[in-house]
Amino acid sequence: MRGVPPLYILRHGQTAWNAVGRLQGRFDAPLTERGRKQALAQCRILTGQNLVEYKALVSPQARARRTAALALPKGVAMRIDPALREVGLGDWSGLARADLLAETGAEDGYALYDLAPGGEGL
Repeated sequence: MRGVPPLYILRHGQTAWNAVGRLQGRFDAPLTERGRKQALAQCRILTGQNLVEYKALVSPQARARRTAALALPKGVAMRIDPALREVGLGDWSGLARADLLAETGAEDGYALYDLAPGGEGL
């Protein structure tokens, strides 16, 4: 019986908005230089793995597509999957996480998803 292959889950590299603590939701900010280096580091790790016949499922968010383009070794097919899109943050997209945490008293950043006016919630 053939074993289950490993599952690799990658996060997008740092964006300009991540760097300053802004919530992105479905908005997109460009990768920073650090974000590009993070994606290339992921590529170095993945290049050492046996990825024959692997397919990468990628979020439609531009930050995820840019990261995948840098992180995936040659020969690994990339497929955009709309089901992996970011949760919408409604009126809070682009606002500072720290400010919203202070204003709402939310326990953590994840709680903001359920509180965001016009957002999808988790």
